[in-house]
Amino acid sequence: MDGKSGAYVHTETVSCGDGTRKAWAIHPPYMGGTGYAFMLSEPVAVPDLPGIAFSSEVGIRNGGDKSDGVLYRVFVQEDGQQEKLAGEINWAERRWTPLVCNLSPWRGKTVRFRLVADVGPNDNSSADWAAWSEIRLVSTEPILQTTLHETPVELTYALPTDLTPPIEKIRSVDDFAKATKVELVYDGCGMDASDRYHSTATLNGVSLGRLPGAGGDETKGIWKTVSVPIFKEITTSLQSVNRLKIVSAEDSFKIRRFRLVATFPDGSQRSTMLTNRTISHPGSWKYAEGESTTLGKPIEVDIIIPR
Repeated sequence: MDGKSGAYVHTETVSCGDGTRKAWAIHPPYMGGTGYAFMLSEPVAVPDLPGIAFSSEVGIRNGGDKSDGVLYRVFVQEDGQQEKLAGEINWAERRWTPLVCNLSPWRGKTVRFRLVADVGPNDNSSADWAAWSEIRLVSTEPILQTTLHETPVELTYALPTDLTPPIEKIRSVDDFAKATKVELVYDGCGMDASDRYHSTATLNGVSLGRLPGAGGDETKGIWKTVSVPIFKEITTSLQSVNRLKIVSAEDSFKIRRFRLVATFPDGSQRSTMLTNRTISHPGSWKYAEGESTTLGKPIEVDIIIPR
């Protein structure tokens, strides 16, 4: 980066929509021509695991004029082989969105990742204030782990067939395109929906609006299952890893068993695996259990869908 093109790549605290985090700030070339900037990783050993994937979040940083989009691309380089495109997304919004790529062809191999921020098909570099964050390798399929504990533990994920009544498991993200209705479903306890205490949610950065109440009875440990309709624009962009974010300013509650449930034309239903974490907001609440958050801090969970 000699500065002549205006391109840069560096780490900083980035604001993108309503989310601020440590990220890579990237701007493609814009002086004397256009093109792309990229980051090349050190060699990475890809675990030999089912459903292994490259997972990240990308977005346009706050400020500046409106961008016509940045083309984010993930290339995988294997020694002695021509690099291959693993995944891409053209994104123009000032909010974070997932970019997840299937790494099954490279299971058990050592590779480099080349992460590209391109000005896009129009060669328009205006306000291409790109950002790349949450870069990690994840498994989108359950992995059997054996551990020993002196007290009972709560599994991170549970099968929808364990529900009462049981529901068939979603086979892949393609199932959602065939559904007549898709809902976010979860269990809540003590969750209010009044103007003062209500909570709001986003899925992959897209607003789901105000969440319904899930009162139950915290004094008796009674939970209530509620559902939130998912708009078509969200279902068409679902990926292997989908980030659910819940924000509440003042309410005290606990929440668990997050899943996406699809209803099909014949009336049958299928569900993602349940993200089984119990999260209390705040942890100082008298009836708190499981994981704790501080008052006003967003609750973030990943909902996993098989490829």
